Amino acid sequence: MENFQSKSFYIKFIIVSISAIIASFIFFNFLKGTSFYSKTVEVKGYAEAVIVSDFGSWRAQITVNNKNMAQAYTKLEQDKERTLAYLISLGVPENKIKFDPVTVSPQFERTPQGVQTNKILSYEASVGLQVLLHDIQLIQKVAGEAPKLIQQGVNFRSDNPSFFYAKVDEVKIALLKEAAKDSRVRAAQLAESSGSKVEGLKFIKQGVFDIQRAYGSSSGNGSDYNGYPDESSIEKKVTISINATYYLG
Repeated sequence: MENFQSKSFYIKFIIVSISAIIASFIFFNFLKGTSFYSKTVEVKGYAEAVIVSDFGSWRAQITVNNKNMAQAYTKLEQDKERTLAYLISLGVPENKIKFDPVTVSPQFERTPQGVQTNKILSYEASVGLQVLLHDIQLIQKVAGEAPKLIQQGVNFRSDNPSFFYAKVDEVKIALLKEAAKDSRVRAAQLAESSGSKVEGLKFIKQGVFDIQRAYGSSSGNGSDYNGYPDESSIEKKVTISINATYYLG
């Protein structure tokens, strides 16, 4: 009987405690709707950091044109082997060199007016390749040296290398915290100038997350991480903004 009364007491105590917490929450939210918390201030918070790319990507394409389809394919395979050997000689591990599937397409004759006919003039065989490395200096070296394959008779087209940072999401989270702190500081400064003080946060939302060149002008292809982040530079400036509204008292 005594144990039952003890358990009953604890259950009542827990119910009363929860009720008090709920009542406090309702009362606080009621206060925010009164004139005491009717004043708010809207601010933006900012944060930025410079990051250094930790891996790079480089793409290229080999193309062969020949009137004979089989000969076009054979020459392309020879150029693939020559390219592979050259990249390995530059220090690229063979397992980091990835070739795309080979494509062979007919090249049709066109009239002086530019209309395509059914007459096949030749066949174009092509293959793309990609190198992915954490060695940024080696990626730069490959992009600069590989076009010398043209001197060996390879119809070679090299793209500019792209540079990335693997832990960009971790940087984003850290910057969000800093931007939130910055918004609070700005709100406090504005509140002080009007004889008020910050009482609490009403609303907060992430703004634009940018990845740009760390130095110099923008890459020109956009910098919004959600769209087109900078991929051309090794050192990048990451910025983030938030929009926040604070209660004033």
